[in-house]
Amino acid sequence: MSTNPTRKTKEIKLGNRLITVNELLVREIKAFWKDLSNLQPVMGLELSPELQKIWGIAVEGITIEETEDYTPSSLKLIYDAFREVNEVFFDLAAQLEGDNPMLVALRNAALLDLANKYMAANGSTNPSADSLNEAT
Repeated sequence: MSTNPTRKTKEIKLGNRLITVNELLVREIKAFWKDLSNLQPVMGLELSPELQKIWGIAVEGITIEETEDYTPSSLKLIYDAFREVNEVFFDLAAQLEGDNPMLVALRNAALLDLANKYMAANGSTNPSADSLNEAT
């Protein structure tokens, strides 16, 4: 991967770890969407090779497997930093999603996966449609 001097980054500290969150390059976003287009809905996104691959590019200092040992509120710091440095991508994705049912379904699958992880961490195993809408 080449270094792009205009790539935004944000550093956050979780415990004794310094984590760097990177803005994705257009090439990385396109490759990720291409990989996701082959993802079967029953597989979900949890620890899929596609998610592991983009995580390794977007987040430095913690592996996706290591996130299992952190609280949802700690992981939200990583997510918030990712949204911040990739703001333009998220704005564009929101605009495109309305015209693409596959993207809507993919976002809903990702939200369900994250909601299930959150509920499991808090002792509940059945996220309601209302809780998913609130998470959105």
